[in-house]
Amino acid sequence: MPVDKIDGAVLRNLDIGFDLVSREAVDMLETSEAMVIYLLLVTRPPNWIVRKQWILDRTGFGDFRYRKGRKELESKGFWTTANVKDDAGKLSGKVVWFSSIPRENAHPEALVSRTSENPHLRAINALKEQESIKEQENKDICANFSIFWSEYPKKRDKARSLKAFTKLNPDPDLMEKILTGLGKQKRSPDWTNDNGKFIPLPSTWLNGRRWEDDTDEEQDPFEGLANGY
Repeated sequence: MPVDKIDGAVLRNLDIGFDLVSREAVDMLETSEAMVIYLLLVTRPPNWIVRKQWILDRTGFGDFRYRKGRKELESKGFWTTANVKDDAGKLSGKVVWFSSIPRENAHPEALVSRTSENPHLRAINALKEQESIKEQENKDICANFSIFWSEYPKKRDKARSLKAFTKLNPDPDLMEKILTGLGKQKRSPDWTNDNGKFIPLPSTWLNGRRWEDDTDEEQDPFEGLANGY
């Protein structure tokens, strides 16, 4: 039965996307699993992210058939897996180099590589950097909240207070304003009279930005008197 093949120039004129497939590579593959995975990956665009689940979904393979095909591709030099490290030398994940022909015979342009230039890996590194910043930010919030909590006279409703404090996420300037306002209000009549009966819960105080309140501090009864008179 004849095989009807369309010339590449015709496909280009028709503006139809196509990829060249090495006849030698096809002849090397022995299992249908390897052949199907090979054809799927060789027709992907450069910097395509190789994901196992995507291959399983497209092929209908189970885990055994996937591993069978991948093993053959690896043994014949089409598929290479390597670890990737970030700028600090820490492991940041695994990457796959897929070649349309065996790597030992491949021209560099035949490699669909997953390198540090891969946008996906750059996104991963950026995400990890954001996570690192967020982790440090959380540590700073916890440290600042501990300072606030140690200064606040009413030790109740801690969980909601931490939530309110985290929402504020005070920078050094705001933290100074909070502690300054708190210090003044701790000396006010409303907070010192009746054993602090009217001191608000810390969560309420934070949510209401009460450090911004105008406060009448308790006056020293001897303030303004000179020489004891």
